[in-house]
Amino acid sequence: MQYEQVPLEPQEQLSIIKTISTQVGKPYVWGAQSPSRGFDCSGLLVWSYSQLGLRGFRYQSKLEGDVTADALYKYNTYPLTDMVQLREGDWIFFDPKSQGYETHVAVFSHIDGQGRVWVWDASSTAGRTSQRPVPNFWGKNPVFGRPMKLVPATMGGVAVGTHIGPVLVSN
Repeated sequence: MQYEQVPLEPQEQLSIIKTISTQVGKPYVWGAQSPSRGFDCSGLLVWSYSQLGLRGFRYQSKLEGDVTADALYKYNTYPLTDMVQLREGDWIFFDPKSQGYETHVAVFSHIDGQGRVWVWDASSTAGRTSQRPVPNFWGKNPVFGRPMKLVPATMGGVAVGTHIGPVLVSN
């Protein structure tokens, strides 16, 4: 079966935030993605997508149920070139040690009157799921992306509208 990727609608992005907000205070646990156990950064997004009935995530040419922050950035976002393009619910990725890959993902909330960038995430720094300002934001090498979702390809596998393209999915 073929799928195409399309950006989440603004309402879907807000639904993701609403879903995440129900998990505030849950512990940060590396590799976890459930309210009973806790969450890591990508696990929080994987769980949130599933709560909204969205299909899995793209990893290379496959459909996967679980992906890393780096795979979310490389295969599941529409890159944004500038922070002014961010809207609530877009994703911010971080490579704080300049390792060449994204090690953390957070959901953009807002910029406050002091210029601090606020996000929703499950963070080892905070030790829990929270909405928080990101300290030393620019020192963490942020990059930005609009979250994408997989939908069945239309018109015989020819993608229609804003998309990255048809994705051949193998289970």
